[in-house]
Amino acid sequence: MPWDGGHCSPSRAPEDLIIMAQGGLPLTQDKEELTSDTRVSEPGPVTSVTVLSYLPNFISIQYEPPEDCIAPFRVCTTNLVTSVQTCSTTSDNIYNATGLFSCTTYNIGIARLGSYIDSPVMAFNMTTPASDQICVEDYTTSIESSEYIFSDLHCCTDYNFTVSSMIGVHESEVSHFTARTTVGGCNLGVCSTNIATGAQQCGIGLSGNQWQPTGLDPCSIYAVTPTITMEGQTSPLSNLNAVTASSDNTMITSAQVVNVNTSALSVSWVPVYPGSPCALGYQVCWGVTGVTSPTCRTDVSRDVTEFTVTGLQSGTSYDL
Repeated sequence: MPWDGGHCSPSRAPEDLIIMAQGGLPLTQDKEELTSDTRVSEPGPVTSVTVLSYLPNFISIQYEPPEDCIAPFRVCTTNLVTSVQTCSTTSDNIYNATGLFSCTTYNIGIARLGSYIDSPVMAFNMTTPASDQICVEDYTTSIESSEYIFSDLHCCTDYNFTVSSMIGVHESEVSHFTARTTVGGCNLGVCSTNIATGAQQCGIGLSGNQWQPTGLDPCSIYAVTPTITMEGQTSPLSNLNAVTASSDNTMITSAQVVNVNTSALSVSWVPVYPGSPCALGYQVCWGVTGVTSPTCRTDVSRDVTEFTVTGLQSGTSYDL
């Protein structure tokens, strides 16, 4: 069949086709008198669809037309949750659907475009995979009130909700929000691990939304990991670090001068808590004995245990 710049050429006209002369007036000849050159046929449908790529926000497909001719394609992607449809016309036999939502079912329809009649649509559904969450089935319902209760949801799970109102066949503005179900029916656990010593304390089968361990070391960094066990599978909910407070303001057990020369001296100290994670840093002050206005450095890192004071006068007593 000859190619006419993007459409299949005419070969047979449908029975109800009216041929129009220039100016919009119908020709006087009867439909039965039309020759085969003035009639069109319906293009054959697309066949052999192959999925090339399958990602949470992207689907790439390839499709093959019948051998009779090559025509442009119209590809429509419809979100079956929101009913939002996106259509494109292309002469390529590869189509990339972008900007998709993860864990969402889409209907993809492909048709060949003819001069007068398009081919039948080949349509199929695909659900995009998860990104960092578990895909669950969609819940869609129509209600006539302002309140609805969903049942049989998974415990302690984030759900995306889409709410819209219908006026006849027209959809109003759509609202989207996320809500998390409670822990009931799931096994919630939390473990805290002292990063310095490796000591661990765990709570299993917890209820409510709080857990307070006891007997923790003061001024220490703990790795806190809450987990949820559902249907025999345990998954971490998050990972975070927490620092316990010190029992008092004492942060140094002892200090001593370790080096002295004519213009400088070095002092070292032993912290009460290794690394002093609950401290912002150290302050080192020095001054001539008897002088009430010492010089201070307030930006000494909590990671160091030694500091050198320079610019001192020889033969002079200093308070440190």
